This record gives sequence, structure tokens and C-alpha cells, in this order.
Amino acid sequence: RGRGLAEAMIPAVEWLGFAGGVLGLSMSIPQIIRVISTKSYVGVSTSTWLIFTTMAAGWFAYGFNVDSISQIITNFISAGATGVLSVILLRQWMRAPLGALIVVCLWVGAFLLVRFSSPLVGAIFLAVGLGSRVPQLVESFVSMRRGRDTAVSRTAFALMTTSSTIWIFYGALADQVTVFWFSIITVSMSGLIIAFETVARRRALALAGTNLET
Repeated sequence: RGRGLAEAMIPAVEWLGFAGGVLGLSMSIPQIIRVISTKSYVGVSTSTWLIFTTMAAGWFAYGFNVDSISQIITNFISAGATGVLSVILLRQWMRAPLGALIVVCLWVGAFLLVRFSSPLVGAIFLAVGLGSRVPQLVESFVSMRRGRDTAVSRTAFALMTTSSTIWIFYGALADQVTVFWFSIITVSMSGLIIAFETVARRRALALAGTNLET
């Protein structure tokens, strides 16, 4: 009986959204751990994570626009998690309080723009967010070419890939075209980042082995 009540209150497709959201909101945790454990920022794109946290706030607002409880809850938490990582990365150039202020301003701006502007403006803003992975893609490509060992967490991007894959199915079942196509693009870009980072690590190990021999 309790299960039936829960299903009546929350559409079945929203549970799929919750699954994708839970994986998505946890994506920053492996990256935070790696940055702290290695005490390195090498290869990690601060721009990408700033865009991530901004877009999470935007998708949080979008959840209100389309009455999606899964998008509201998961993107709210995701904005917080990616915001913490963004502040950590910003400490390379500024004090933590200033970094936190920048992140909060990005959250507020993104939420207000998507929630209260015209649907077209909100859609354009979210479309711009598709470029969130581009700075990291460039950094990872450079790392691959140079064969440098980076602080980028492949686990984080694996979680992103899995999360976006689930959102593809969510978008199809919930008839949300924006979510569907955005997720397809993010899966492709996250996959490329993982591939570039994998090759970079292998080359870094090979170079280290050569240096040890000489």
C-alpha cells in the first residue's frame, strides 16, 4: 500500500531521474578526493567545474519550470557538491571566501535567468552549458600530447557518463527533448575526456620508466 502511494505521488519516470541525479551529484566527490590526496591541480580545468556548478543551478530552476521533482532535488545537491570543488580549485588564485562568493553569484544568476526569463532565453543558456566539458577536453588533450600525469579523476567523468546515459532514457520516456539531446552530447564529451586521460597516464608512466632507466 505504501509503495502504491509513493508511485501515485511521484511518476515512475521520476525515479529514473533520481537514479541519474544521484550518480551526477556524486561526480565531484572523486575529484575532490584526488585533488586533496595528490595536492595537485595539474590538468584539472577550473573553468569546467565552474560551468558545472552554474549549470546545476540552471537545471535546478529548469526542474521547477517542468515540474520535475527529481531534477529539482538532485540538481540542488549537485550544485552544492560541484560548488565546493569549484571553491577548492579557485584557491589557486584567491582566498576561499572570495571563491565562495563567486560561486554563489553564479548560482543566483543561473537560477534567476532560467526560472524567470523567457523559455527561449533559458534554453539558450542551458545550451551554452553544453560547452562545460570543452575546457577539460582541451586540458586532457594537452595532457595526452605531453604525456603528463594529472590530478583529473577519471572516476568522476565515468560517473558523469553513467549519469548522462540514464538521463538520455529519462528524456526519452518523459518526452523532454532538451534533456535527451543534451545528455547524448555530454556522454560523448565525457567519454573523450576519459580516453584522453587514460592515454595521458600511460604515456606518463612510459616516460617515467624511461627516465628511471637513464
